[in-house]
Amino acid sequence: HILKNTMADAIACIEMFCQRNKGVDTDGMLTKASDILFRGMWWCKLREAVLRMVAGQYESEPEVVNLHQFAEDFVRGRDVELECPLHVVMLDPMACNVILDNAVTNATRHGCQTNPEVKLTARVSEQSHNADAATIDSPIESEMPVEVRFTVTNRADSSRAAVKRWSTQQPNEPQQSKSPNSPVLSDGLGLSHIWMVANRADMVAELWQNGDMVHFELYFQTEALPRDTSL
Repeated sequence: HILKNTMADAIACIEMFCQRNKGVDTDGMLTKASDILFRGMWWCKLREAVLRMVAGQYESEPEVVNLHQFAEDFVRGRDVELECPLHVVMLDPMACNVILDNAVTNATRHGCQTNPEVKLTARVSEQSHNADAATIDSPIESEMPVEVRFTVTNRADSSRAAVKRWSTQQPNEPQQSKSPNSPVLSDGLGLSHIWMVANRADMVAELWQNGDMVHFELYFQTEALPRDTSL
């Protein structure tokens, strides 16, 4: 279903480009089509991981990842503002990609339809029990324990009820039937699947609303490495 929609969007962009001599504004259409196809290839790569997640058989596999490149690839082709530091860290790219994709999809579909203001922020900080642990902005010279925190924010749809707070640290209770106001995060991968994947990967995911802004956070303890570490 996701791939079918991706191909349809890409074809629409290419067809608009082909009609450029008929008065259609085609600026950026090929670039947009390229970005959409990139998303389709990304989902092909994730297909097996998603199937394991739905079946409850997913096992986390952390890798050495350039965090900024990971985040740039993630927002490619999306109308999402990005703020991300330049660090190399250990993380599970499959689990992070799928969970964050659900969060961004939810923000786009269920947030303010005229000005959603979707933003992804990545933060690397010292491991600490203090929520205000110091953010690490300068290059890391040697391996060190850190916390990586991804935050997706968006402006809420004022016509919907406020999002009910949810966390993977709570029991995985069955969700009520889907409704326009229920905090369900995506195509077939609901909160119960996010709960399972996050816990298997030793991550915490949380969703809440503060005023007119909706917040989704995914965070975990890991290791940061020097920038010249081989990927």
